[in-house]
Amino acid sequence: MKKKPVIIAIIVVLVIAVAVGVFFAVRSSGGKDEVAPPSEGEQITLDTAVIKNADSIAFIESYEPSEIGLDGTWDDYDWVVHKTEGEYIDNGKYKGYFVRIEVGNKQVNEENGTFTVDVAGVYYISYDGETFLKYDSETGDYTRIKDVHDIPEVTLPGETTAPETTEAAD
Repeated sequence: MKKKPVIIAIIVVLVIAVAVGVFFAVRSSGGKDEVAPPSEGEQITLDTAVIKNADSIAFIESYEPSEIGLDGTWDDYDWVVHKTEGEYIDNGKYKGYFVRIEVGNKQVNEENGTFTVDVAGVYYISYDGETFLKYDSETGDYTRIKDVHDIPEVTLPGETTAPETTEAAD
């Protein structure tokens, strides 16, 4: 009669061990923690984005236009802007917060000073800087651009990127 509670206890321990193992396996298989969508009406700031503002423009322009699906050269485009708020994307394949960048050409109405933009490309950089997407407004599809490379370093006048050398004293 005493064997029955021991067997039940062993079964309970095994079930708990399996459940804990499955929990951690599922959690680690995603690679990253789940990204929660913004609350309704919440402004999405760029505070936590690693590539934002002018850096996002420098990042886009560090690619050749042909590498990101654009024709011509960068001289052919006079509109490369970043949005001041982030965007949340969840399309089943990509999910998270992104910085939006638009590339195109500005068309100025000389009569009233207003302008419109002929957008040639819309791009998104994930807040962690690991994912670079091109958005197709006609299909609503996002296409990942080849592996993201580092933001090019900007050298200001009087600065150098060469490592300092030190000479050993004789």
